[in-house]
Amino acid sequence: MAKFIGIVLVLVIVLGFVVPSVFLSSSFAAERATTIAAEPASIAAEVNDFNTWESWTPWNLEYDATMKRTITGEPGAVGHKMAWTGDEGDGVIEITAVTPERTTCSLVFGEQDPVTTSFYFEPTGTGSTNVRWDMSGDFGGMPYERWFGLMMDGMIGADYEKGLANLKAKLEGAAAPAPAGE
Repeated sequence: MAKFIGIVLVLVIVLGFVVPSVFLSSSFAAERATTIAAEPASIAAEVNDFNTWESWTPWNLEYDATMKRTITGEPGAVGHKMAWTGDEGDGVIEITAVTPERTTCSLVFGEQDPVTTSFYFEPTGTGSTNVRWDMSGDFGGMPYERWFGLMMDGMIGADYEKGLANLKAKLEGAAAPAPAGE
């Protein structure tokens, strides 16, 4: 009887996980935005040069002191690439499209499938620019990956907020805001 109850319990757990996942989206998206008192071209120049990312993104040396970066290609051009490796993992980001209004990159973490991350630059007409940073991707048909998609905004959102705040502070000549709780 205990064996039967154990089998039923396992089936209930498995079905409770697998069946709902069929109805979950295989795609995910996360985005954050801010307004920066700078022209779109100056913001794009900062975003489109991976040599400057260490000064404003929350990743790099702040999260992994062992990180080693390799940057290739011409900044601001399709094919400009940054690869990294460190104790916290490895990955590659590469510019795949550049227009005055948007920069799009392919981003790969370790052995995962590529995701897309983009920066959008919308002038306000008052010398400022609305900047939006997003990430989107598709987890495919694997049930456990679809559940992971529900957590992406929460996982990446705070880092995007911090990165945009640092970028804003750098371009506006102000000190970056202290992280929450400090």
